[in-house]
Amino acid sequence: AQFRLAELIDQSGNPNRAFEAYQKLVEGYPQSREFERAIAAQLAIADDFMQRRRYERAGEMFSAILAAA
Repeated sequence: AQFRLAELIDQSGNPNRAFEAYQKLVEGYPQSREFERAIAAQLAIADDFMQRRRYERAGEMFSAILAAA
């Protein structure tokens, strides 16, 4: 359910909230079958922030991903 919630938030156009929703899954449910998909979605969001030159936020996101993976 957490993965689907994160997807819906992502589709609604709120990447910051989506990233945090994926992070909740990654941290709270590391054995989830959706773990790898959540990490991939987070990487896509962080990469988008890099492309938009929001380097500080992208760096925070990449750090969180590395800590969780």
